[in-house]
Amino acid sequence: MKILSLFITILIPWCLFSQDTLYNDVIITKLSKEKKVAIISEDRSIIRYYEVINGKVYKKNILKKDIYAYRPDGMPMKVLSHSKIKRYGDYFVLDKNGVYLGLNIGGGYAHWQEHNSGSILKKNTGNTTSFGLEFGARFYFRSSFFKYTHGISIGLRADGIVGNGVGIFSPTPFVGYTSVYKLNKTQALEFGLKIGTAIFIDDIGEDYFMPVFYPIIAVDNGVTGIASVRYRFKRLSVGVEYLNTVARSIGFDYVTASRQSLAISMGIVF
Repeated sequence: MKILSLFITILIPWCLFSQDTLYNDVIITKLSKEKKVAIISEDRSIIRYYEVINGKVYKKNILKKDIYAYRPDGMPMKVLSHSKIKRYGDYFVLDKNGVYLGLNIGGGYAHWQEHNSGSILKKNTGNTTSFGLEFGARFYFRSSFFKYTHGISIGLRADGIVGNGVGIFSPTPFVGYTSVYKLNKTQALEFGLKIGTAIFIDDIGEDYFMPVFYPIIAVDNGVTGIASVRYRFKRLSVGVEYLNTVARSIGFDYVTASRQSLAISMGIVF
C-alpha cells in the first residue's frame, strides 16, 4: 500500500507536469521574472504551483505581495500591484508606478484681444512655435485588466511659445488621466489627458494715449488642456500632443488670449 501511494505521489505529477506545453499558467514576479507554471491552488496571500527547473518538477509557494501579475490557465491576467517592481528581469513592466520626464516641440497659432469697457480695442492671430518640459509621476489603479491599465498623473509643466506678440513660460501644476495599452512585453501605446493652469505674457503693443510711448505687457491667467498619444518602447516614448489654452488678465482694461498647438512629444520613465 505504501509503495502504491508513493507511486501515485511521484508518477502522476510527473506525467501531468513534466512537459512545458502543459505549463500554461503565468506568474510575473516583482523582480520582473516571468514563470511558466501550473497553479495548484491559491488563497488570499499565497499561490501554490508546480514549476519545471532543469527537467525536474518542483512544488513551490509564492506570496501574492511578491507578484506583479498572474494568469491561471484560461483566465485573464490579474494585476496585483504596480509598485516596488524591479526592472532587470526578463519582463519589462510597462505600467509601473513612478516618475517620468517629458519634452515636446511643435507649432500652432495664438490669438489675443485687448478689451476696454466691453469693446475690443486690438486683436491679433498668428502662427507660433511651441516647446515644453514636463516632470511628473504616474500612479496606476490596481485592476484585473492586464492589457489596458489606467491611472492618474500629476506634476509640473513649463511651456513656452514664441510668435504673434505672445510669450509664455509657466511652471504650473497639472493633474490628469493616463493609460497604457500593452502590445507585448516591451512595447505599448500611452494615452493621456491632462488639465492645468497657465500664464500668458502678452506684448500687446504701445499705449499711444500716454505722453511717452511704452510697451504694454499683459499677464493673463488661464487653463490648459492637453491630449496625447505615444508609442512606448521600454523606458522611452514618442508621439504627438495637442494643447489648448484659454486665459485672460484681470481688470477693467483686460486682455483675453488663447493658443492651440500640435507638437512632437517625447518622454522617458524612471
